[in-house]
Amino acid sequence: MRTLSHIPKAILLAALCAFCAPLAAQQKQVVAVMEPVAVSANVTNMNKGQVRGAMEDFLTRSKRYRVVDRARADLVFEELHLQRTNAMIDPSTAKAIGKHLSADFVCVSEIAKEEGYTNINISLINVETGVVAKSGSDTVLGDGPAVIRKATEKIASRITGIQTDEERATQSALRGLMTFGFYASSGIPMGDFAGVEFPATIHFPVAQSEGYNPGFGGRFTMTFPLFFKHLALRAGAGFMVNSGSNTAPGYSNVDLNYIAFGASGEVQIFFNESYRHRGTYVFGGATFNSETFQESSDGFTDNVRKMRLGGTAGIGHTFASAQRKAGGWTLELAFHTTLSAKDTSIGDPVSADYVRLSAGFVF
Repeated sequence: MRTLSHIPKAILLAALCAFCAPLAAQQKQVVAVMEPVAVSANVTNMNKGQVRGAMEDFLTRSKRYRVVDRARADLVFEELHLQRTNAMIDPSTAKAIGKHLSADFVCVSEIAKEEGYTNINISLINVETGVVAKSGSDTVLGDGPAVIRKATEKIASRITGIQTDEERATQSALRGLMTFGFYASSGIPMGDFAGVEFPATIHFPVAQSEGYNPGFGGRFTMTFPLFFKHLALRAGAGFMVNSGSNTAPGYSNVDLNYIAFGASGEVQIFFNESYRHRGTYVFGGATFNSETFQESSDGFTDNVRKMRLGGTAGIGHTFASAQRKAGGWTLELAFHTTLSAKDTSIGDPVSADYVRLSAGFVF
């Protein structure tokens, strides 16, 4: 029977390195959270304990950091013969503390209270470089445990890039918040859709003028927020109706009607956040329309039906309401163009190009 002694040491070493490499990559950074410094005389030991405890708890729950035992951190502080003053630990001192504790970062903070407000300032000092890696502060009204804890977590989230439990819960709830929209629209024809001249041909001896007037329409939309808070996908269904006319010298006018029913898929990019469908956003996407071009003259009606692909791009704004969790009154300005089956030389209808003005409500 072969044993491990028969396996070359180089192979064993390589296997060991391959096994340990992922574990090393997942190693947590060590942080020593020091007792906060009281900048003003009315800061209590309870206030300091609340900030320190909230910071330790936040870092521990994040699962990205390992926190040095508080008693051990205080012991090293005393062994270095350091005095607690009304000033935060300077970077060089923090560097010495961190090296004694084998920490990657030292977290220092200060608390000040004035006229009912509490100010908390927190910094993370890189032990290796001795410089402040990240810092943040927040001022809150009052000094209750819940108020101080929330403020501390807010700062901790800002300087570590890790969301608080409250932020995660809110974001998780909002991610599943699909919004619906109803819009009334006006379509203002552009290009050949607004007016075009057809020259005389052997089949029709005189020139023709044809064009459509501003029309009306409506849309129903569903917006699906994505994990990236500024991005959403929107699906919609709607219609547009325009009337027009075709005129030619010596011939009766022909009444025109354009009727389109279609579905759309769009990407929305919000400058605020997609979860609430609020603020300014831009959008663009494709539409698939069933279009009917109707001609009526002297009691005779002829219909030309086309299934055509289109494109839409635009900008919108949803006005926030304090009473609503998401959505609100919305205005949009968009341009729609036809992308397929628009070659008039082979008998296709003109491209249905128009500017769409929409007003609606998202909920």
